[in-house]
Amino acid sequence: MNTLFRPESAVILLAAVAIVGCEDPPESGTVARGTADADHRRAAGLLSRYDYDDAVQLLSTVVEGDPGRTDARIDLAIATMNRQEETDEADALAMLDAIHAESPDDPRAAYLSSVLHLRAGNDEIAATRLGRLLDVDDADPFTWYHYGLAQERRNPIAAVAAYRRATELDPYQRSGWYRLGSVAARLGEDDTADDALATFERLEDNPRARTVRPIYGRLGPKSMARPGGDGAARGARPEGGPWSPPVPLSVLGATPAWSTGPGARVPSVADLDGDGRLDLFIAEALEGDAPNLVLLRDEDGYRPTIHHPLAGIEDVRFAAFADVDGDGRTDAYLGRRGPNRLFLRTDAGDWVDATAASGTEDGNHDTTDARFVDADHDGDLDILLANADGPANLLNNDRDGGFTSIADRIGLNVATDGVRVLSADLDGTRDLDLLVIRDAPPHLVLLNDRLWNYRVDDVAFEAIRRADLVLATSGDLDGDGVMDLVTGDRSGAIHRWERNDAGVFEATLLHSFDAPPANLAMLDPDGDGRFEIVTNSTLGLEDTANWTPLLEDSRRGFAALSMPATGEATPMLVPPGPGRFDFTAVELAGGDDPTQSIRSNPDGLGAILAARIDDVWTITANLPPDAGPGQSRQPVPFGLGGAPTISYLLVDWPDGLFQGEVPGLGDAMSTGPSLAAGSVDRIVETQRQVSSCPVLFTHDGEGFRFVSDVLGVGGVGYLLEPGVYSEPRPFERFPMPANALAPDADGRLRLVLCEPMEEVCYLDAAELVGWSLPEGWSLAVDERLAILGPPATGAPILYRTTLDPVAATDNRGEDVLASVRLDDLKAAPLPTLDHRFIGRLAEPHVVELEFAAPIPTSTDDRRPWLLMDGWVEYPYAQTMFAAWQAEAAYEAPTLEARGADGVWRVVQEQFGYPAGMPRTSAFPLDGIPEGCDALRLSTNQEIYWDRLRVVIGEPAPPEAKRVTVPPTGAKFSAIGFPRRLDAPQRRPDYDWTDRTPVWDVRHQRGRYTAFGDVLPLLETADGAVVTIGPGEGVELVFDPPPDAEKIHWILDTHGWCKDRDRFTRDGETIEPIPGEDRRDEAANMLLESHRTRMEAGR
Repeated sequence: MNTLFRPESAVILLAAVAIVGCEDPPESGTVARGTADADHRRAAGLLSRYDYDDAVQLLSTVVEGDPGRTDARIDLAIATMNRQEETDEADALAMLDAIHAESPDDPRAAYLSSVLHLRAGNDEIAATRLGRLLDVDDADPFTWYHYGLAQERRNPIAAVAAYRRATELDPYQRSGWYRLGSVAARLGEDDTADDALATFERLEDNPRARTVRPIYGRLGPKSMARPGGDGAARGARPEGGPWSPPVPLSVLGATPAWSTGPGARVPSVADLDGDGRLDLFIAEALEGDAPNLVLLRDEDGYRPTIHHPLAGIEDVRFAAFADVDGDGRTDAYLGRRGPNRLFLRTDAGDWVDATAASGTEDGNHDTTDARFVDADHDGDLDILLANADGPANLLNNDRDGGFTSIADRIGLNVATDGVRVLSADLDGTRDLDLLVIRDAPPHLVLLNDRLWNYRVDDVAFEAIRRADLVLATSGDLDGDGVMDLVTGDRSGAIHRWERNDAGVFEATLLHSFDAPPANLAMLDPDGDGRFEIVTNSTLGLEDTANWTPLLEDSRRGFAALSMPATGEATPMLVPPGPGRFDFTAVELAGGDDPTQSIRSNPDGLGAILAARIDDVWTITANLPPDAGPGQSRQPVPFGLGGAPTISYLLVDWPDGLFQGEVPGLGDAMSTGPSLAAGSVDRIVETQRQVSSCPVLFTHDGEGFRFVSDVLGVGGVGYLLEPGVYSEPRPFERFPMPANALAPDADGRLRLVLCEPMEEVCYLDAAELVGWSLPEGWSLAVDERLAILGPPATGAPILYRTTLDPVAATDNRGEDVLASVRLDDLKAAPLPTLDHRFIGRLAEPHVVELEFAAPIPTSTDDRRPWLLMDGWVEYPYAQTMFAAWQAEAAYEAPTLEARGADGVWRVVQEQFGYPAGMPRTSAFPLDGIPEGCDALRLSTNQEIYWDRLRVVIGEPAPPEAKRVTVPPTGAKFSAIGFPRRLDAPQRRPDYDWTDRTPVWDVRHQRGRYTAFGDVLPLLETADGAVVTIGPGEGVELVFDPPPDAEKIHWILDTHGWCKDRDRFTRDGETIEPIPGEDRRDEAANMLLESHRTRMEAGR
């Protein structure tokens, strides 16, 4: 199940979850020993969930009770070093050095102590211990990697050899490839460097890739806890073959009137009645007025339903099934000889013909294939079509119930005489490309450059375009994380296409049959976690019109449902054979609440699933595993290879978000998926905020607390519509809430700017500006995300007069005065959300404010301002693209004022809004009419108004004093991910005291600022920025003036931010670094001298 509150990264849980259980181990002789074993195992479980402090406490008890338990002592050191309190690393090193002195042959003590000596700068000690360790065990890539680190300064040639050995042992160790490339470059070994760094970049999005970091789970097997007790043993491979002989499908009741004519006879699989069982649809299998066979499965078997609405549609070639409208139910698209038909299933169980209303008939063609696919990654399902007597088509989902053809726009209309379509990531760029197989070459390959831009002439695919193809499918045949294209031709040859050294695709013959197969699928037939090519010959089928995979039993894996090419159209079943391991199965959903906005399409089609089963990876895409025609809707099975469960599952969703799932580890709402043999787990995408802006924590004298975020106005590359991006403002002056900032025990002011999301912050400068004001005076700032009208200046607003509304109503006639008079984080209620688009309302939200007396108009020394406390739910770039397609505009707040004559006048259309999490924004009321005693705000954005009021800005009183406090310290480090707490009305909050070292996010590719002292980079706004990635933060320290707690503080920040959304311009890299217009030669040298840390992906 999805993790609603704290999505823990499954990457870190790999080894611990595989070896740790929560049950007590078997009796070991004494009750005390058994209790200690149980506590040790529980501590290992705590480590796997990042509960380091609790693990330290529990392991301390175990060690105190039995100081001779060396493994427990080492695990205590592991827990201590990961806890990362002030002296923890030094304490852990002392523990490990003591164990190493007692047991110099203990590999874990030698390895872990070496890692900590490296972090302490003791390279020689580390090199000596690691060298001895390699003399005994030279097959551990993590030891080789750290041996390379220990040798880099003293003997770079030896370091290169060590990194080369590490990457030979583990070709997916990205850290090893990066260090190999970097050191080889310094030695002038350019070819080695280029190859290594190219491999490092190529592995960025590979689920198997790993980075080495001083974090639990990232340092290899010698760094993992080792509690007592044996893990679950893997079962032996069952005897027999993977497939049983074909048998007629058992159909309940009277024998149907099987067709003997030359109909389509194409089977598809889906749950057609919502009962959780998979039903069958077979086009043109019967004689009579209901030519399509609909078999609904019940507890007894398959029961024909001749009166089903889908059964009587004539001239159907195939069916494609998916949840088109996002209501959780199966919908059907029937490809026909003639206009196609779209049927939507209602909550009452009826099937409604939505063809005319949706515009999905695609003319009067002979349609040979169709696939539901989120071609543009905007979160809905489009329809890709091939026609035998006309052009191919892509019907774009407009999210208003209608579809629009974009074939002409993207160049798809040139593909006439189509036979099959395929949607897959053909070029390895994390989006779905399109292949249309024509009756004769050339075929059409459209490479997705996003935003409806496709390339058709990439020379790397020329051989594919010219090949003799009739079928195609895609999947990961060898578990390397790269999707392989497999095709069949008219001669019966099956080829796998791979890039050669020049990057051009070449065919490798896999199998050769006497005739072209009826279908081609990439399946795991024996449950060992490895995919194989399956055809009708593999299944022992003869005279086959078509067949399709069928998951009748999630424990047994795919069966096959086949239709004969001649004679009676009697369905044949190829059951799973006896020689299979057990399977588990997963079904994905982009969301499970139709009233909420989602980012991925309803069926999660296009997601990449990577299952780790002990030490084996199985990687697949959530796309049809076969070549069609049509499309089934059924769970994705995973062979367990004799293991009882998947160790952990990684999901790379179509919207680019990353999610990890571990058996039994859920959240406050669920226990998590079982991922066990025979289960079918529904995994819903976690609807979490993965980008916003840098988050601000301040020290209030007792500890750090969450305040808000900053620099949301500085977002770069944010898409408004294709070709149009927002213009960032590279500064924000944030007024601190009262009591948010106070001296700590050492008399210092401290704050942290960090990135707990999937984005990068380019922090250029930061300082505190304080105002000491007389009693009765307050401070605001001219800040907002300005859309139209005057820009926000960041200037202070000093005031002593506040006009609160005496009445407030919304456009539904509800009294909302109590919600907008106090800044209590309880905002005015909103109307219904537009579930299609994040951050948009289904109808405008209007708030009218009445004041007891007219608002004064502006004079030379008195200026009225509207102050707005609140927060906004930002749409992502992906959301903006989807809304642009649907012509669904986001309308920022418009301000109207009522004059003395009772007439409402527009003061400013779309003036702006609070730029992020809870904050105070302001807008000048220069344009209000005389006698204005009421204001009206209207918007269709998801903006939460907490407090609304008018203040009168005045010049600074004589007693006022302004002070500027630059930072005296700036420490940059991997602070981890503070736990996010989702309050009502989507109000974010964070718990600084509960931080996890990793999360389900990825770094944008590039060279980041090195950890350590970054004060020189932040002293002036000169473009020499600190690049802050996910889980990283800068702690700023200030020497406060006297009476600091009485000062009104403004945090003056300069910088930018950029998220990793698929539609953000250059969103997958940190380049280009903004601020080029600010950087002189000295600032550029300063910037580059600190950018020595390479990050990319996980």
